[in-house]
Amino acid sequence: MARLVFTTIGSAGDLFPFLPVARELRGRGHDVLFAANPWFRSAVESEGFAFREVGPRLGPEEYAARPEIFESTRGGFPALQALMKHFIVPHLPVVADQLRDAVRGADLLLAHPAQLAAPMVAELERLPWITLSVFPGNIPSRHTVPQGALLPAFSGAAGRMANGGAWSVARAAMRIAFDRDLNRVRAELGLERGRDLFLLSGLSPRAVLVLCPPEYCEPPPDWPQAIRCTGYTLFDTPGDWAEPRRLQPFLDDGPPPVLVSLGTSVAMDAGSFLATAEAALDEAGERGLFLVGQESNLPAAGSGRHAHFAYVPLSRVLSRCCLALHPGGFGTVAQVVSGAIPSVVVPRAFDQAYHGARIEELGLGRVLPWPRVRADRLAQLVSRVRTDEGVAARCRAFADGLKGKDAIQPTCDQIEAELPRPG
Repeated sequence: MARLVFTTIGSAGDLFPFLPVARELRGRGHDVLFAANPWFRSAVESEGFAFREVGPRLGPEEYAARPEIFESTRGGFPALQALMKHFIVPHLPVVADQLRDAVRGADLLLAHPAQLAAPMVAELERLPWITLSVFPGNIPSRHTVPQGALLPAFSGAAGRMANGGAWSVARAAMRIAFDRDLNRVRAELGLERGRDLFLLSGLSPRAVLVLCPPEYCEPPPDWPQAIRCTGYTLFDTPGDWAEPRRLQPFLDDGPPPVLVSLGTSVAMDAGSFLATAEAALDEAGERGLFLVGQESNLPAAGSGRHAHFAYVPLSRVLSRCCLALHPGGFGTVAQVVSGAIPSVVVPRAFDQAYHGARIEELGLGRVLPWPRVRADRLAQLVSRVRTDEGVAARCRAFADGLKGKDAIQPTCDQIEAELPRPG
């Protein structure tokens, strides 16, 4: 039996994919601990795992107080700078100290790539660690371009040179923006200076397990051998969730609705999106099942045509919906494409542009960039995707291709393969 410590940061979408993996490892006899920000405590403990607080509470209220972290201009780079400035760098020394306490006696650390304290702690404690990533678009390759790039990836030898140049520019921008602050923290901890600390330090040289299927993110041939796509580890029903009384009557009382989900990130700063989406669905003649993320986003009075809930697991309702309108967060995309549901994606921040592009490239839906969102445009796109038999057929075929492919078992097999050998 090994002692395993999971650590993550961000929103629920950054935690949920870890839970089925942790559950299976626990079932194999391993001792599992989560070390993360206090906002995750309830979800983790409702699954029966031990929990250690790392850093300050970072939940919806804290993120919503800084709407600049959702800025979508310049490929979302200003949002990333604000996120680092307010929520990551100031807390890193404390997070590192608390994570060091949590991993003492551990055999392996399993880290989200944005938990920048993890590689520092692993280095300090000489602890083996691997990455569990939900960010396939953040792994450089000469066959892809960085998120937010003005042009798509090019093919051919000359195209790969251009793609590599785009990644070089992105790496340089990240170094200029973040390496100095992160190296200051490393110096405080007694560590040597590093390079490309934001973009690359979260990728373990030992193993990076990308928790999405190769059918969705085909591994480029120049990814290091340590990086492997294992598949979706779907989870969206915390043990403390209770079904709202009004949910089933709404689903039964009319044609299949359009699912409108803000995801846990965009829900923190919804702005006028909900009203715009309602107007769009009214214009398109569709019912809407709105998942608004927070109680504060619930409308004072419903329109009758639509229903609003703070949170409902997508796995409970997608089979009753005709289409999903969402920002393109990793967890939402995983459930939607696995459920064979066409998408209209309105990417706003973080990795959502990558997923919007993948949905469109795979023919599973269409994208409307956040700055261009208007009720009339949304209505037209919803109607177009809703009635496109080609999109519906591709969604069914893609979901059928994922059926029967258990990602949890092979992910755990690869984790166990990285455990230190006795003696």
